[in-house]
This record gives sequence, structure tokens and C-alpha cells, in this order.
Amino acid sequence: MEAPPLDRTQVHVWTVSLSAERAALAEFSTILTSDERARADRFRTPQLQRRFIVARAMLRRLLSTYLRVDASAVRLGYGEHGKPYVASALELCFNLSHADDMAVYAFAWRRDVGIDIEVTARDVDVEGVARHAFSLVECEALAALSPEARPAAFFRIWTRKEAYVKARGNGLGYPTRTFSVSHFARDDALLADECDARAQSGWRLLEIAAPDGFCAALAASGRDWSALRFDGRKLL
Repeated sequence: MEAPPLDRTQVHVWTVSLSAERAALAEFSTILTSDERARADRFRTPQLQRRFIVARAMLRRLLSTYLRVDASAVRLGYGEHGKPYVASALELCFNLSHADDMAVYAFAWRRDVGIDIEVTARDVDVEGVARHAFSLVECEALAALSPEARPAAFFRIWTRKEAYVKARGNGLGYPTRTFSVSHFARDDALLADECDARAQSGWRLLEIAAPDGFCAALAASGRDWSALRFDGRKLL
């Protein structure tokens, strides 16, 4: 399997199912490092263990195809706030997110990227979470919607904020109440960032299509890029 050519003006987005038969799971385990296998063994349930193994193995497979090296040879490192990177190829930037049995990956050359996916069919204290983590603009936008429309808008805001924070590499250290995103279906969802007056001209943030029952968003630095989506089922 080979990944499509990755142009410097593109961000590649892969959607991958984390379901796997026992034989495939055993094969995926051989791709992982000893540290990753030990981490997998610490998960409390077989389901969580499977999701980690498949998600990490698919990451290694994708990275290996972009870098033209063996999957087991990819060396990963972690930034100050936990964002992963390829230790031997810093110019290839990537990010990943998974929810239940679905994972999404983003890849770009010399461009910071962040991606997030969330399950929408779950109970969430929309107003409570919004008061704690959303900006005043976002809270007011949610309050203006009907109760029926709020959950979908909440997850659009949530995934976009997560993707943006992950792209910036600041982790939980970035104050989520100081920037605002739109809940509308638009190509450029970042409205303002009090911590970075030039954020709107230096970043793009958009919703990406997700399977039914999920919501996803992508953020990347710069304005000169387009997103290309790929189905990861062919990689299994």
C-alpha cells in the first residue's frame, strides 16, 4: 500500500475503522514497538486494547508510506504538551484522533495540523460544558438556538476548538475561552483569538465529513492549503 503524493499545499485526511479480526489484530501488534505493546497491555478491556493497537498500527503504516520506510522503523517523539511527531522527519507533520471505533488522521508537509472526532450520540451537559470551556460568543450562539438544535451545534464547536488547540500544539494549556469558532457549516470557522490577533490570517479551521453519529474538524497553519480525504478501509 502506498499513500497518494502529498503536495505541500495539501492536508491529507484519512478516516479509519478501528474494528479488526483477531488475526489482523495479531499482525498489527507486530508493527508496534515494545513500549507500545506494553501500553496496550495496560488497557483494562479488550475493546480499548484493540482500539489502541489498531489506531497506533495504522498511524505507523500511514507514516511509513509517506516516509518510504518500514512501519516498525518509524520513531515517534512527543512535544512539551504531548503532541506526537516523527523524530527522524520533523518536516512531516501529523495529528490523529479517535472516538469509539473510528479514527481520523491528518498529514501535511511543514504545516502544523490538528484534527478531532467525537461521538455525537451521547448525553452531554451542553450548557455546563459550554460555560466552562466556550467563549462568550459561542455560549451566546448556543443560547440563541432551539434546545433541539443545540447538541449538534455544541459538537461542531467542540471538535473545531479541539482541532485548533491540537494544531497549535499547546494541549490543555491553551485557554479555550479566549478564542471563538462558528457553529455554522462554513469553510473558515475560526472567528477570533484573543491570544493571537493574527490567527484568522495564519490559520484555517473547517469541518470535515464524518461517518453517521460522529462530528469532526480539521485545523492547519497557513491559508494556502486544501484538504483531501481518503478512506482508510483499503489499508486494513
